[in-house]
This record gives sequence, structure tokens and C-alpha cells, in this order.
Amino acid sequence: MNTPSPTTTATSATHPSPAPSATSGSTAAAPALRSGQSECVVIVDFGSQTAQLIARRVREAGVFSILVSPASALKTISAMPVPPKGIVLSGGPASVYEENAPVADPALLDLGIPVLGICYGMQWACREIGFRVERADHREFGRAQISLTPGASTSAASTAAAPAADLLSALPQKTTVWMSHGDQVFPPTPTPPSASAASDAASMHTQVLASTPTCPLAAVRISRPGRAPFYGVQFHPEVTHTPQGSTIIPNFLYEICRCTGTWRMADYLESAVADIRRRVGNDRVLCGL
Repeated sequence: MNTPSPTTTATSATHPSPAPSATSGSTAAAPALRSGQSECVVIVDFGSQTAQLIARRVREAGVFSILVSPASALKTISAMPVPPKGIVLSGGPASVYEENAPVADPALLDLGIPVLGICYGMQWACREIGFRVERADHREFGRAQISLTPGASTSAASTAAAPAADLLSALPQKTTVWMSHGDQVFPPTPTPPSASAASDAASMHTQVLASTPTCPLAAVRISRPGRAPFYGVQFHPEVTHTPQGSTIIPNFLYEICRCTGTWRMADYLESAVADIRRRVGNDRVLCGL
């Protein structure tokens, strides 16, 4: 579900200095990367009110970002001259089990690129991986307190304790987040429908990173053989109502995607102006904002 439009927050001091704020563009096909844009994170927009805010948070952290639609996401990424460092799946107002709910190509999860799913994005990805998404007994709207669970595991293959993953590094054991959802992710069914599904479930390792009293899987890390890890959060780290979001998003960018955080809006403006002048030449153009 969507959230109210929040205001800007400062980024974490434990990561590279943030770039100046940048307004992200509307959902569209990816432009060719210019000089200084060798690192890019793709935001897949499932219809969230805060999709552009996610892109802005990524840019404020010093990483170039673009917005794409779910239908064009895989094609856009495949056409990029340099693969993106990470993929973020936004929230959205729909339920994943509804008819005509927005979907992307599941191959996005098999590209070897780290993926972070937020709210609907988490639910869509987890459902594709084999988890259940159902209407929750307790809907959560507004502030909630998550508890980090560094030793918890719901792995079908192992019950060994695992440390809290890098996504929530440097967070206090309890922290306030902004929730806006009526559906929840639940572990896969005990009896997989097929032999291949049983094999996938046996090789999958899921770490529960955080929970609330009514949302057992508030944050997860899912590892599958031969694939980059998937991270999912049921809450919205991009909004100011999640104070530690300014740590969580940089954690994903730097600790998981291994971005360097060297992109700056000033560099983009300079290269964009040069590119427009090259393409337009002496012609006249109409710019609509």
C-alpha cells in the first residue's frame, strides 16, 4: 500500500557524503548511461506514490538511478551497456493475488543482481520465489516498531542461527518504521506442489531480519543457489517516518550492491546538457515540464 508523501531526510554519516538532491524522472525506458554513470540502480515502479522518492534517496546517496515500469524492466536492463548494481522493487496499492495486479518478468530475480523489495515489491518477489501472500489478520498502517531478530531463521534447509544481514547493519535492536499494508508474506507451504518446487524449497535459505508482533516477516533475506540474495522489507525505508531509512538504503547500496557513491547531480547536469546540445544541434525543441 502507498504512504503519504514525506519530506527529505539526511543520509547516514557512516557512508559516503550524499550528493545534492535530485528530482527523478517519470517511469520510462532507461537512457544510455553517460560519463560518470557507470553505477546505476534500477527502480521498478509498481505504482507507488513514493517510487520517485526511492529514486531520489538513491541519488542523494551518490548513486545514479532510473525508474522503469514492471512490463519493460527486464528489457530495459538487458539493453543497458553496463548492468545495474542493484534493483529496487517499489511498493504499490494493489494486492499481488488480484486480477490485473502489476507484475514484472520473474527473470529479474535470476540476473545475479541484488534485489530489494519494498512492501508490494517484497510481496511480488516472495510470491514468485514460492512464499505465500495473503490478507493479514492485522493490517498495519502508520508507525510500527520492528525488532531485529539476528538469530532467527525460517530456512527449509537449515535452522542454524545466522547474524542479522548487512541490510540492517548499525540499526538499534528496536526501531520505528512506517507500515502501510493489508497483505503479508508467509513461509512457503509445507508440501510443495511439485518435485522441482520441493528441490527449490530445500535449497532456499531464509533469514528473518526483523518482525513486529503482527508481522513475523517484516524484513527478510532470501538466498538461493546461483542467484544474488533477495532482500525484502514490509515497511517503507524511503519515507521520513522511518528514521533509520537513511541507514537502510545506503546499506543496500554500499554493503550489498557494492556501489562507490561517487555520482553527483552536477556531473549529470553537465553531461546531460552536452548530450542535448549534440543531439539538437541548431534545431528548436519544445520542453514540457
